[in-house]
Amino acid sequence: MPTSVGLWPLSEPLDEVVWQAWVEKGHAQDRRGSAARVKTVKWVSLAGLVSAAALWPHLAPHGNVVRFIVAAGAIGVIFHAFHARRYVFAAVFGALALLYNPVGPCSVFRPPGSEL
Repeated sequence: MPTSVGLWPLSEPLDEVVWQAWVEKGHAQDRRGSAARVKTVKWVSLAGLVSAAALWPHLAPHGNVVRFIVAAGAIGVIFHAFHARRYVFAAVFGALALLYNPVGPCSVFRPPGSEL
């Protein structure tokens, strides 16, 4: 019969192998959750870009909203690309975020005389 100190009985010492397995299981769950979130951001951004391109005549009055959504998705992908050490993707999506930012829109691809 185990002896008790105060209100709690003495327990067995912690098994290091079991502890490390439990910690690794938590890390694996975190990695799966992160991958699922990044995949969701990528697909939502892709769907937003395709729908914006297809429906641009109807979305033109809401151009700043579309620019904000595209820039926010690009920034989310930039953070993941830096975390995964994929600096080329981070640079490409950084350029996309700069191109579509709603604060100071880039006028490189706009024809003269067109408005947002």
